[in-house]
Amino acid sequence: RILLAHDGRWRLEQTAVDAGGDRRSSESLLFRPDLFSLLFQGHFWHFLPSLLPIALLSAVLNVVYPLTFTHRDPFTGRSLQCDRCPPGTFLRARCSTAKSSECAPCPQGSFTELWNYVGRCLRCGVCGRNQVVKKECTAKSDCQCECKRGYYYSHDVDMCVRHSECPSGSGVLTPGTPENDTVCHICSNGTFSDVSSAHERCKQHKNCSGAGQLLLLQGSSWHDRLCGSCGELTSKSSGLKGCRNKEKSSESLK
Repeated sequence: RILLAHDGRWRLEQTAVDAGGDRRSSESLLFRPDLFSLLFQGHFWHFLPSLLPIALLSAVLNVVYPLTFTHRDPFTGRSLQCDRCPPGTFLRARCSTAKSSECAPCPQGSFTELWNYVGRCLRCGVCGRNQVVKKECTAKSDCQCECKRGYYYSHDVDMCVRHSECPSGSGVLTPGTPENDTVCHICSNGTFSDVSSAHERCKQHKNCSGAGQLLLLQGSSWHDRLCGSCGELTSKSSGLKGCRNKEKSSESLK
């Protein structure tokens, strides 16, 4: 039989009876009303029950939750189909021949995520070391945690570990996130990094000529160019001689 559930969704109930007419077993399935309503349009619904068994029909309708559970009444000994409690609640009292299941809201600090018949709600989780709360616990869902700033979750050790630092000569290609470690790359020509960092990217070499200075030392991936002028050099003869040679080279190019 087909029934309308208390939350607006449709219940498809199948009951098996024995030779004496007593209920032997019952299956109750819950599915979305939008998909169910489509089957009432046109003539498709008239042919579907004769073509498909209940199990296949359940898959087509995207069945998500059973609505009931089986319970034997301690006073009469009869097998009853009790309603499950919706998410955010727990089963305070089982059904009987005289009353339906009694559900109660989850107390603060506890939750249930599924239709259930548990006697108490689950306790909200607690974030672990180097973690922070991403989403607070509610009556319908547990809290969600993520690694705090500067850390990421490592599946190898099953915990949050500090983001890797890119060594000198390498820069950050992709900054680390709570889910992924830092991605580094070697600084390309014309760029450098002279620090070990989880944040710094490769920087461009200084332009000596643009600053009106001479190139004294070529840059590399791990240090910047060294620029200067004759007035900044020491009075050592070798330094002055090198400076004069550089000035002459610069003048010859003009």
